[in-house]
Amino acid sequence: MKKKLTFLCAVIALFVTAILFVCNTANAEDIVVNSIFKVRSNISPSETGHMVGDVFMVGAGNVVPNGNGDNGTTGWVVNSNNAKVAQLHFLPMDVFPNLFERDFAYDSTKNGQWKLLFENNTSSTTVLTPSTVGAPLVPLASSVAISGSGTTPTFTWTYGNGFVPDALTVRIWDLEKTVGGYNAKDIIYTQLLPNTLDSFTVPSSLLEQGHQYSVDIRAQIARTVNGVKLIIADLPQVLSQSMSFFDFVPLPKNAPPEVYLPTTTPSSPSNPEPVYTFSTTVVGGQTIFIDPLVAIGYDYQKGQGDPNFASVTLPFGIGDNLYDLYLYDGTNYILKDQLTGGVAYSFDAIGVHVGVDRFRILGIETSADLDPNNPTAFITGLTFEGSGSFTGTMTPISQDVPEPATMLLLGLGLMGVAGIRRKFKK
Repeated sequence: MKKKLTFLCAVIALFVTAILFVCNTANAEDIVVNSIFKVRSNISPSETGHMVGDVFMVGAGNVVPNGNGDNGTTGWVVNSNNAKVAQLHFLPMDVFPNLFERDFAYDSTKNGQWKLLFENNTSSTTVLTPSTVGAPLVPLASSVAISGSGTTPTFTWTYGNGFVPDALTVRIWDLEKTVGGYNAKDIIYTQLLPNTLDSFTVPSSLLEQGHQYSVDIRAQIARTVNGVKLIIADLPQVLSQSMSFFDFVPLPKNAPPEVYLPTTTPSSPSNPEPVYTFSTTVVGGQTIFIDPLVAIGYDYQKGQGDPNFASVTLPFGIGDNLYDLYLYDGTNYILKDQLTGGVAYSFDAIGVHVGVDRFRILGIETSADLDPNNPTAFITGLTFEGSGSFTGTMTPISQDVPEPATMLLLGLGLMGVAGIRRKFKK
């Protein structure tokens, strides 16, 4: 009898163990990885969290279970022995809630497939990325402009030298929302466009007035399989791309009809002020409007080979409507004149007949209290001495600069540009 009971207990224990195993197996959800990508990307400066320059973008667009929760999945780049090399970032974007991605500096010796490992407490899997062999460096967009007041603006752009991509993708980033704990901003909208388009209008009910965003214009080259180019639907079909970022706030009602946008190099410990860099075609004597952030002042400087500045028109009705103009003497900025908002000021008026290559504007009162996140809060008009390109910069000044005791006139002529500046609160 005792032997029978012992046998029966053993059978029951095995049965219970089997049930527990089945239950645990059912709870251990397998990791499923889709939309695997490795894309050579030419990335402009931005505030989105991306690296800048020639970059490998590596990851997977849909990993389930994702990185949320106590048993969240983690992603890794691993070597052939499955040793972990670098962790992928879990970036739960509004439109890509299961995204894992990381940027790496481009290295021509590492164009082959990379191995990725995804794991959690109960499961793991490895996948291979596509290669980037033969991936070209794609040019960035230029002459990017925003037009139309309100929350449905239109963006326009150009690509030089007759370049036509295989596809275009436009994404809108919310610069006031951080995701994933990596200082990355959130993608709230994405749309694939025909490769021949040079404009895009934001749909309604997406943007908020006064909110800060970035538009991401991607020119994409498709992968080729068996001699046939793939139709691009998402990053897995992309071999190479450029990502051109331009920060913006929806234009107010009184804004100029078209405003050219800069790329933004964010501030850093070594460069405490952000730098706004432009890339647009200009015509001598024709006004354009440009849009960087505003501080208590700005340094304007043309790019190498650009025509000189001819005139400047500063915005009307900010503070006391008066501004201080400084010209550069080769060593220092020297106070030269006082300008009135809304009135075009020609550098020719002070004996300059070939324009100036740089100048400084100060005297924007902190009491004006312009929205620090509004890139269209301080609109400046500029003209140029001749036709060509404007690849110059505007660098905000957020602290007072001592006025030199003397003034020195630059022996340069008059040119015009028009621009918008955003202002930081003091």
